[in-house]
Amino acid sequence: MNNYNSIREEVNKLKLDYDKLSDYELLSIAVQKQRNQILASALGVSQTDNHPSFIEDIAIHLRDSEKYSIIENNEDTKTKK
Repeated sequence: MNNYNSIREEVNKLKLDYDKLSDYELLSIAVQKQRNQILASALGVSQTDNHPSFIEDIAIHLRDSEKYSIIENNEDTKTKK
């Protein structure tokens, strides 16, 4: 996990920006941020929309092909009537 900040480092960074939060709140946020980073890495989620990851690209193509087939089906039913 060399790309991830340690929880302690993350809490210290958050303390600088959010000094009114309790240690418990800062720790909760830091843990959640690390969880999100781990999930994003595991699922191959890209950080930008310009270059989607492989799994995101598949999802986009599936979504688009489904939309296209729905449009085709609607046009077929209109021509049959």
